[in-house]
Amino acid sequence: MIRILASADEQVGLDGNWDKVEINGWKYLVKNKALDPFLQGFQQLANQPFELIEGVQCPSFRYGRKAVAVRHPLWDTRGPEGIFAESLVILERTVGQKNVLTVDSFDMLRRPSWVFQQLQNNPEIFKL
Repeated sequence: MIRILASADEQVGLDGNWDKVEINGWKYLVKNKALDPFLQGFQQLANQPFELIEGVQCPSFRYGRKAVAVRHPLWDTRGPEGIFAESLVILERTVGQKNVLTVDSFDMLRRPSWVFQQLQNNPEIFKL
């Protein structure tokens, strides 16, 4: 937060720079501690298949005909930029703009059951 307050130009990883100590392990954490366990743990309960999407900067997965990008909680969803915007474009080409959802990494890590319930019953909550 100090970097954000000190500089209006702080990107919080949107520029692809993961070297700063506060975000250094973010992608690893999301992929290995949130996304992989989420996909494995809820696969049996899902009414549509889950599938990890490779080749996208943001950790992402497919849920039936939808694509879900996991974003940093400090990234702006009203005006996506950097690798977040690039990832959304790739996902939109894959599943169509109306089928791209985003969820923040905090929810994936701390509230995976809630995320799963929303995907099942109210996926519109994750629309941009």
